[in-house]
Amino acid sequence: MIALATMRNARDIYGEDSLDHLIDEAIADKAFSGIACGVWVDGREKFMRFAGNAADPDFADSRDCGPITEATLFDSASLTKPLATTLLVLKAVEAGAIDLCENVGAYLPQANPKAAEIPIHTLLTHTSGMPAIPAIERRFSSPHLIERGAAIAELLAIQPEYGPGEHVCYSCTGYMLLGLILERISGTLLGQLYKREIAEPLYLPRATFAPGISSSGEPFPIVGTATTEFCAWRGKYMHGQVHDESAYCFGGHSGNAGLFASLEDVSLTASMILQEGNANGRQFLAARYLPGIMTSQTDHLEERRSYGFRLHDAETFEGPLWPASSFGHTGFTGTSLAISPERRMVSVILSNRVHYGRRETAQKIHDFRLAFHSLAYADFCR
Repeated sequence: MIALATMRNARDIYGEDSLDHLIDEAIADKAFSGIACGVWVDGREKFMRFAGNAADPDFADSRDCGPITEATLFDSASLTKPLATTLLVLKAVEAGAIDLCENVGAYLPQANPKAAEIPIHTLLTHTSGMPAIPAIERRFSSPHLIERGAAIAELLAIQPEYGPGEHVCYSCTGYMLLGLILERISGTLLGQLYKREIAEPLYLPRATFAPGISSSGEPFPIVGTATTEFCAWRGKYMHGQVHDESAYCFGGHSGNAGLFASLEDVSLTASMILQEGNANGRQFLAARYLPGIMTSQTDHLEERRSYGFRLHDAETFEGPLWPASSFGHTGFTGTSLAISPERRMVSVILSNRVHYGRRETAQKIHDFRLAFHSLAYADFCR
């Protein structure tokens, strides 16, 4: 991969096709079997590429090994947190249905007494003190015998590991609580709420959660997706069903993961954020709520976190060239989104890196993200 020292001269060294070369190398190296990626500046497309296959053809039990296209849906994993859950919470705040200064117990009275005292806004910034991973799947003896009510009870029983506002601890548990709060106040599954409040108003062509939940508690599969990892617990390659085990126990409708999206879906959502909440000539979200997304709410703690996103620093995935005002997020399956309000830039990677194994590809996706987003900035924002 490309050394950091070369990033500032990336275009001179690697030429006009450096991003294409990087992608071809990553596919050959089995960093992922397929990718959809793009770069936009001021709303104008600067780069777009669909490459590889939805699954490795050499894997006999992988289904749908066709080429990646603009219609391919990727398990966005933790991109669900900023692009679905956070936006839904802010829409609910705008509608007066959620008060960010209220405690969890006001919306989830069955929550663990200590968890009930957590302010809602700390869930958005990963400062709630809730554990990182809820591991809901441990509650069930079989992935084919899941009961969503029991999964919810398991989540509500979890207590914080430290006090709210003391530390930044990235927490899927906290975002699952947010998703459950959204379901309780709306009376509908999270994915249905997402469709009504985000996908339809933004005219997102393909973004979706599971189309339903089976009698066994498992999410119905989504067609046209890239295949993720072989899961020993579920005994199969995950294809069209959420990779995250805890979200799976929620039937694919969870605040931490579960959103499947195409490249167009992600770019349109990011564009709305850059346009101060405006989309398709109408105000999707009042501009006064955008600073919560774009500015740090945790300057006194270990990481600069906003509502739903992480702010740029020396360790973030997009690389050292991006301005300090930039923000973004990654997804465990191999996705990432970087946004620069200062340069009006959006850079997106959707891949299925876990297809070749989470441990085997961990360093590969780290290096690829750093190189891709850095080269994109060097090429288009000098």
